[in-house]
Amino acid sequence: MRRAAEQLIAAELRELSVYETILYYIASGYDKLNELHLKTGYSRAKISVYMKNLGTFHIVEKETSFETGGWENTKKGVYRIKDNYVNFWFRFVYPHLSELYMMSPEQFYDAYITSGIDEYLERYFKEVCMEYVGLLNLIGKLPMKISKMGTWIGKEGNIDIIAQNSVRENIVGYCNWNQPEFTMEMKEELLKSMKQAKIDAKYFFLFSAKGFSEEIRQLAEESANSAVESKKLIEQSLSEVDDGNKVTKETGEAMKKVMDELDYHPNLRAKNFARQSAKTIIFVAELGKNTGFSNPHMFEMMCGLMHVLEEKGYTLIVRNMHAEDCSHYIQEAADSKQADGFVIHASVISEKLDEMIFEKGIPHIVIGNPNFQSHFCWIDINNQLAGELAARHLLERGCQEVAFIGGKQEDKISMHRLNGVIAVLKKHDVLLPREFVQKGESDCESGYRMTMQLLDSRKRPDAVICANNYIAYGCVSALHDRGILIPEEIRMITFDDFPFSKILRPMLSVVDIDVYDMGMQAGKYILQKIRKPNMYIQSHITIPSLIVRDST
Repeated sequence: MRRAAEQLIAAELRELSVYETILYYIASGYDKLNELHLKTGYSRAKISVYMKNLGTFHIVEKETSFETGGWENTKKGVYRIKDNYVNFWFRFVYPHLSELYMMSPEQFYDAYITSGIDEYLERYFKEVCMEYVGLLNLIGKLPMKISKMGTWIGKEGNIDIIAQNSVRENIVGYCNWNQPEFTMEMKEELLKSMKQAKIDAKYFFLFSAKGFSEEIRQLAEESANSAVESKKLIEQSLSEVDDGNKVTKETGEAMKKVMDELDYHPNLRAKNFARQSAKTIIFVAELGKNTGFSNPHMFEMMCGLMHVLEEKGYTLIVRNMHAEDCSHYIQEAADSKQADGFVIHASVISEKLDEMIFEKGIPHIVIGNPNFQSHFCWIDINNQLAGELAARHLLERGCQEVAFIGGKQEDKISMHRLNGVIAVLKKHDVLLPREFVQKGESDCESGYRMTMQLLDSRKRPDAVICANNYIAYGCVSALHDRGILIPEEIRMITFDDFPFSKILRPMLSVVDIDVYDMGMQAGKYILQKIRKPNMYIQSHITIPSLIVRDST
């Protein structure tokens, strides 16, 4: 038996990189089979086999929804990393291994763990709450004897805890980890999820790591059991809130009528000073005449940002300016309370802006890793991982002579992608000759020229990785001019799924960056910064994914 187990483990370890990739994406929140398929580029059948093996070793488990009447509203099941240590490793450490060896533990924690630890711990808080309910049942302290317990995972909402007795009476639980207090709005969310799940509950357990609103406390005091509330009481309270809203609406309409008659227009800045909140976020970037064509991802990222902010009642304002004007503008806008926070593109940052924001404690998040030592809070794409995915895909296609053409040495995005390529090739004992690495301008002309230089080398590559779309367009043109077939003679892959990637012939395989998701993450971070001004954020949050097309 021991020998058989050793043989199994040895066989699996030969494909350790596959398991690492899958676990990395699960830890990053891509917990459904189709999401893993899209992110890794592996077939669904292949992923299913690996999941079965990971389940055998008790590393991964498939979590399904508690059986209710609202089965059509549930997700089919999500994958979770069962082992806490493994989950932490792939969530925080694995994406930043190179940085781990260059930082102290404290520096690494501040840079890569602090910003995501709250979200990470939320899952375990729910597990603790569920264990607590189970213990109460064990010692007979629940209002009824439960026989099974689980979670309802909805397409649009969740129920953290469902505990059910033998006659299908329910206890439901809601676990608040990250919000400052448990509110009536959270109760509304719970009731909405219960409606989708098509269940009723006689008892409610409400958990909060940080506290409860006064309304919730009053309800608890009035309840027969301080931690257990009846559905009737909840609905009654919500009805009272609705009645209050009607009165408020009527009063507001009367006030508006008077204001219209007086031709009264409130001063926005004075209003913001009075309430100390503008409910506005300003996005600052340098937007040139052809930005929509040269950088379409910029606007997709802004759409993701706007989506998150609008859900929380915030307005997004976009300001186009040069870097030299940015510091003065942000200081003035912050002093006059025109905005609660600022999302700043790395194209307009400077050391002067860094010093001013740090001194004044202005809530902000920078899109992109600053190329100088700074106090900025920033998020960025994991470009090294993107390079790793590109190289790994070409190796799986049988390529052994891989070249890279990219931007200049000071182009950090290009260099990070190159570092990822080198890491994977080195791991698989594939050499990257010096002449196979070309560096130049990040445009079509330079891509064409670098490809020609590459083809004139003493040895021709069987695959080319282009650091961006524009270099790739020049590369395709050069290969066509030389009569070299893609992918029959040379396979090629690039980064970022720009529209031309699907128009060119052949269509280009790409390692895509979900910039919409990056915008959403930026929105979540800036709202956190407004609530917690002292929170320091430095993170690579956007996970690249492989899109395979004709060029490979």
